[in-house]
Amino acid sequence: MVTRSKTVYNVTNHPDIKAQLLDWAGDSSPIAWYDSNDYPHQNNDFDAILALETFEENPWHTSEKELQTVLGSDWLFGFFSYEYNTAWEQVAPTNPSFLSVPQLQFFKPKKLWLLKGDLLTALYLESDNPAFDFERITNSITRTEASLTAIDMSPRISKDVYLQHASALKQHIMRGDIYEVNYCMEWYADEVDVSPMALFNALNRIGKPPFSAFLSFDNTYLMSASPERFLQRRGDALMSQPIKGTAARHEDAVMDKSVAEALKLDAKERAENIMITDLVRNDLSRIAKKGSVVVSEQCAVYPFAQVHQMISTVKAQCDPAFTSLDVVNACFPMGSMTGAPKQRAMELINQYEHGQRGLYSGAVGYLHPMAILILMWLSAVWFMMRLQNTCPLMWGVHSPQLPIHLKNTTNVSLRSKPLSVFWQIKKQFPISMVQRFSDHIVSLLDTPKKHRFLLGVSGGVDSVVLAHLLHTLQIDFGIAHVNYGLRGADSDADEQLVRDLAASLNVACHVTQSPIDPAASGIQEKARDLRYSWFTEVLESNTYDTILTAHHADDQLETLFMRLTRASGLEGLGGIHDKKGALVRPLLPFRKDEILAFAKEQKLQWREDVSNSSTKYLRNAIRHKVLPSFMELSTDAAANTLTSMQHLRDAYEGIQSQLQNITSDWKQQGEALKIPFSSIDALHPKSFWLHHLFAPYGFDVKEVEKLLVTHAVKKCTGEKY
Repeated sequence: MVTRSKTVYNVTNHPDIKAQLLDWAGDSSPIAWYDSNDYPHQNNDFDAILALETFEENPWHTSEKELQTVLGSDWLFGFFSYEYNTAWEQVAPTNPSFLSVPQLQFFKPKKLWLLKGDLLTALYLESDNPAFDFERITNSITRTEASLTAIDMSPRISKDVYLQHASALKQHIMRGDIYEVNYCMEWYADEVDVSPMALFNALNRIGKPPFSAFLSFDNTYLMSASPERFLQRRGDALMSQPIKGTAARHEDAVMDKSVAEALKLDAKERAENIMITDLVRNDLSRIAKKGSVVVSEQCAVYPFAQVHQMISTVKAQCDPAFTSLDVVNACFPMGSMTGAPKQRAMELINQYEHGQRGLYSGAVGYLHPMAILILMWLSAVWFMMRLQNTCPLMWGVHSPQLPIHLKNTTNVSLRSKPLSVFWQIKKQFPISMVQRFSDHIVSLLDTPKKHRFLLGVSGGVDSVVLAHLLHTLQIDFGIAHVNYGLRGADSDADEQLVRDLAASLNVACHVTQSPIDPAASGIQEKARDLRYSWFTEVLESNTYDTILTAHHADDQLETLFMRLTRASGLEGLGGIHDKKGALVRPLLPFRKDEILAFAKEQKLQWREDVSNSSTKYLRNAIRHKVLPSFMELSTDAAANTLTSMQHLRDAYEGIQSQLQNITSDWKQQGEALKIPFSSIDALHPKSFWLHHLFAPYGFDVKEVEKLLVTHAVKKCTGEKY
């Protein structure tokens, strides 16, 4: 680990210390400058940071492997470009790159200055003298800033092409491929004379953002006027603050307050913010301790110099097994600048945007040696130039010089005009359900896209909705259906709907006809056996690895009441398992009314089984008679009951784990099972543990207890022993 000396200076008498620091840095390279602009709401660690020069022979760390190796050894400053590929969302760019930058680039500074309030701290290598530099900084007279002239910007694509792309992306939304996407178009300029520092200072004065950044390295300059904190890590504490929702400030204070209130209540803006917040929750859950991801603030509106922004705050506790780079990999690129589902949105961005984004909508920031990570969204103006302060910059793929490249999705520019345009589109349907479904199936299967699912579809609304959710998330699946012939033409109509559904989603369809006599007893049990037998046959004879069914939360409640009537034990009262062997039920967190609302919003087609209204079956009687009365007891009756069932399942799993410990020294000797008396003698309550230990072998537990406790009998006989 690099050793640095620490020297603290009081700069109360130096009100221009920020300008003096930046002016002193001058033509040094590399430079990293981060300025909070004294923004009051962000709780930044520092008001400003200046890192400059480097001491390593090979100063640039430009690969994930290199960066992982040096993490924790020293402060690291740099960026991740949008095209940085993580292990989670992998989209290989196929569109052209007009300015080439590494996917990531970080350096260790030789000199580091940290400003907080009136205290300026120097962290220097022991061989350097900060006192000499401090004197030069505070005695310097800020040089006259180079003047700026208007820059005429041109779009990289024509209006017609832009509208064509917009129309195509709308079609993707209508098909359910995505439900929101950020489509960015690039603006550029030819033959521009510009001073990088003057340009940055102009941007900073206009926007005064809490996360402004200026980087200079190898004749490449990056300027960012960002309001968004992408990622922060302090020890194990993680935070991300996605922004969705913007409204322009008003000069009149009353009108300005009214604008902010209107933004806070805007249903569309809130829907987009909540959708991206859910996406961030999902990203953080990849590396967070289980159950630690929380939304501490939702859809709060904060004022900035030119706009009001709607910001949510998501917090989590990082699993100690993961490094700060693992955190970046799990969340990058930020959902607020891609769309959702993120993977598919990124694929469409690659398809429709004319060029690679490069630094724009990447991330800039620093990594602290004590497990601290600060990354900001890159709302970037960036370019490359020759070794002069100003020079003509020629745009064009074939030009020997490299161009100015201006992009910005905020309303910040040199003349308060947009430097770039982006378009956001979304479809109005229950966003939280789609994202919750994505979260849940990831929690069940980690990487669902590595699986090939066989989905059982009856034609009812539950399984039809599940098919559309899988299709929306681009998860590979086929459909299986059994026609029992119980309802004549209606059964055939069910089968036809399933075939049509599979064709519309372009997935395989496996149908079998297994007639059941309507007069037979135990019809539901026979149908279930035939159904799962068919699913297993299709699974084993094809390339599927997992069976999915559309059981939901209301099925859980019905199952509880059914099993109460049968004196079920702890396992039975815990209800349906969401994952058991090759069978997964990913809709269990969802209530029936959510599923119906989604289906109606999407105008989906499904079939109603009239036999479901008959109360001659126990499940139907509970559904139509018992549950409605039960729900009237409390508005939280269903949610609380489902929570209690989860507690029962957790308790059962805990008991099973303890049973394994108890039986660990039981030994099978031929046909006999030898049980040490000591393993069960001290159990309490004895009847409880004896039931769970001996009932599976067919013993009457009361007889076993007599044998062990009172020795009233010499022998017990069970079904097998």
